[in-house]
Amino acid sequence: MRIEQPGFVHLEVRHILVPRLDVVWLSTGRSVDENLGIIRESSHSRFPLCEEDFDSVVGIVHVKKIMAALSTGELVDLAALAEEPDITRRAPH
Repeated sequence: MRIEQPGFVHLEVRHILVPRLDVVWLSTGRSVDENLGIIRESSHSRFPLCEEDFDSVVGIVHVKKIMAALSTGELVDLAALAEEPDITRRAPH
């Protein structure tokens, strides 16, 4: 699929989207320390927050919000920090 808009560079979807198997995500089922380890190993600033698996997205968590919560000594609740995800479902054929 190509995206073409006047005045924009021609892009293919593969240049914008990350393959599903390569998505780095945080989990409500992991400890905060485990999730922080995942964040440290990644170069991303936003992460999907999921429950058991990647199909159960709770929200999107910004690292800036996590760092702010950690700096105040608060107990970090990733679900409370998560923003509502924008999810586009595949249209039926």
